[in-house]
Amino acid sequence: MSLENYWNLHLPYNHSHREFFDYLGQTQLASQLCFIHEQTINPWIDSPLQNAKTIMACRQQTGRLPVLTLDTNPWFNLEEYLQQLDNYIDPTAYFVLASDIQADQLTRSNMASFPSCLCMVNICNQKIKPLEKKYRISFLSGTARYHRIALFERIRPFITDQDIVVINKFNMDHFISSVPVGIAIDTARWAHELPWQSRSGLIDTDQSKTNADKFHQIDHPAYLACVNITGESNYNDSMTFISEKTWKAYLAGCLVINFGTANLSLTLEKLGLWIWKDYDVGGSENLRVEKIIKLFQQQNIQDLYQQHADKILHNQNLVSSAEFATKLAQVALDKLVRQLRP
Repeated sequence: MSLENYWNLHLPYNHSHREFFDYLGQTQLASQLCFIHEQTINPWIDSPLQNAKTIMACRQQTGRLPVLTLDTNPWFNLEEYLQQLDNYIDPTAYFVLASDIQADQLTRSNMASFPSCLCMVNICNQKIKPLEKKYRISFLSGTARYHRIALFERIRPFITDQDIVVINKFNMDHFISSVPVGIAIDTARWAHELPWQSRSGLIDTDQSKTNADKFHQIDHPAYLACVNITGESNYNDSMTFISEKTWKAYLAGCLVINFGTANLSLTLEKLGLWIWKDYDVGGSENLRVEKIIKLFQQQNIQDLYQQHADKILHNQNLVSSAEFATKLAQVALDKLVRQLRP
């Protein structure tokens, strides 16, 4: 009999952490686990006492180790929350899959990073053929964030009909909360001007996540561009969360500019990816924006792409391999095995 995807929760989409463990060749290990989705345990909403009761109910009902799947969104201050949870439940009674890809920063014995977004992207794109590059530069923004809209405002005068730029306005409340302290911004103006598209037919009017494949597939004109700007959320530099945005760009064989947290590019380089340092640079956000503006004004984007074809292929081959995903998951897998020992 097949095990449930998530304990006490039926989701309308097909993929789950149980499938991710299968993808990594860890079906036997996963059979000893009971995955608890973030919709069931939400550290930002539920009290530690309530979550402790939920974890124990899962353990008693299934006889398996409860695993909190908090690795598909950036949960800030998670360790502080788990310290509060320790007051109500023994840490050995459950495990946490976390979203901070910097495994060395997660010191708890019952927590480790897990590359769910990477697994999901690879599973959803296994049958995708090599993508011929037809456009210059692409930049997608779904959920509104200040740094994405601020970048869009700076590059808008230089966007051509050979660029794929789509700025949606999902969750404008997130946009407001992401504005840095001391910066005044006309949110009403952006609520009126957005969504925006560089070519017709690109605006996504469906915010539903009932089909999770849609958010992880590279079957989009943006990935037919030579260069893709990822736009990861950047309002917390204490952690490095790599979402499907970044993995899709590398898997699609794009020249990638990581416009997110300051340490994102450095982390990816440590993982073995080649970083396009001519434009994917550290330093201030303004410096990064100035570099991107200059890139939009160049006429030789296709030439730049061809010059780095071998590096692009290296990144594409690395990201698409199950071995790479396993490497990113190894600390979590090892900790789970130790915790399951009698």
